[in-house]
Amino acid sequence: GASGLDFCRGLHRTSDLPVIMLTAVDDSDTIVRALSECAEDYMVKPVRLEELVARVWRVLRRVPSVAETVLVGTQEVCVDFGTGRATRGSQSVDLTPTESRILNVLISHAGTTVSVRQLVQRLWPEDEAPQETLRVHMSRLRAKLRRLDVGADLIETERNLGYRVPRALVATRRTVALGERRT
Repeated sequence: GASGLDFCRGLHRTSDLPVIMLTAVDDSDTIVRALSECAEDYMVKPVRLEELVARVWRVLRRVPSVAETVLVGTQEVCVDFGTGRATRGSQSVDLTPTESRILNVLISHAGTTVSVRQLVQRLWPEDEAPQETLRVHMSRLRAKLRRLDVGADLIETERNLGYRVPRALVATRRTVALGERRT
């Protein structure tokens, strides 16, 4: 199998997720390499639970919470990728981590059709998840977004190609909420 460092590098090719490495490897060169290439923090086992929790909160305080505002027609839909919640006015829906990642990829590539193959590789880089798995997640995501009653489908299907969020719908505002604990 791959080493923890290889896994961490692979994760950072497809995600901005912060990583705290917990490992039995207590080699100075490995620690320096991990911290300089991909890890937010590095702890050698055995670890004390209280220290691990403190380090997790420290990393979470440094990682910004990003929210994207998407205009659907004249309606604003705010998607907070830190909490996995999509909101329009007083209505909100909770997204699963996979649904949130799907929406994040499509919004960040607004106006461009993202192929099913590209989405599968982005969402499940270590596995070859079947395309049907993506279709199920997409169906559930669309149903949740329809509950926000925006009057239009945010995600379009390009038959035999993939999915896209029309560029005209996206007005992105990145908001940073530093120091807040996410629940």
